[in-house]
Amino acid sequence: MQRITSLDVIAELTKRFVAILSDEERLIVAEENLQLAKATAEEVQKRVKATIAPEPDLGRALAAVDVAHLQLSSLRQQYAVHKMALANMWGSLEADFDSLSGSLYAFGEERPFDDLFQQLEQNPRSTLYTAENRLKEAELRMAKVRQKSDLTWSVGVKRDEVSDDSALVIGFSLPLMSEQRANGAITSALAARDEVRLRQQGHRLRLYTQLYEAYTSRQQAIKSSQTLAQKIIPNLTKSLQQTKYAYQRGLYSYLDFLTARQELLAAKQDRIDAAE
Repeated sequence: MQRITSLDVIAELTKRFVAILSDEERLIVAEENLQLAKATAEEVQKRVKATIAPEPDLGRALAAVDVAHLQLSSLRQQYAVHKMALANMWGSLEADFDSLSGSLYAFGEERPFDDLFQQLEQNPRSTLYTAENRLKEAELRMAKVRQKSDLTWSVGVKRDEVSDDSALVIGFSLPLMSEQRANGAITSALAARDEVRLRQQGHRLRLYTQLYEAYTSRQQAIKSSQTLAQKIIPNLTKSLQQTKYAYQRGLYSYLDFLTARQELLAAKQDRIDAAE
């Protein structure tokens, strides 16, 4: 049970560590978004002053800046909470660290599924079932031994006084109702052993299903994160630059400019979500 508790603590520690790494990436994106929102508002203001763009566009652009400020502030508060939660894991009431050393996108080397499942079967919860199954097997063997030990054998010699002959006499005794009691004990032991085996099999199947789901989800998440980083985000970054250029020359509307910025922001957020 101590090993189980230790593993639970490690799992929770890892979860909080990853949450902070995610927060740090989200803060980077939020700061970029704020700068883009400010730059967009400046472009819109220039066009409004030049009477090229309608004044309501400026109101929407300024509102977008305020929203970006609020999003950044909210993320900073969340970051502080997660840092405190991590510090609490080692008994500290103060998060006396600025950032963590690590990368949210360092996925590590992929291991074969069968190797992972074999290792998972050695976890403390699985070994508890194995130990319990062995205990029930021992109880079953004990019940069978007790059934045999209830049978008492006796050997002796009987002398016939008339014929003056001797004969070997073998006998046995079985206490009343002992056979029924022994059979009942064996039946109970068998049922207890089978019940443990069923629970062990169910546990193994659940482990396999959960690991398979996690394994394939991880593969898909890595693929999504890498595709976003290597293809989608670069393409959307280029598209935003082209859209800004076209907006400055009156070829695109403010809505087109805003949409291009939001698409880039969403792709960066999706990359973080995939890597968590």
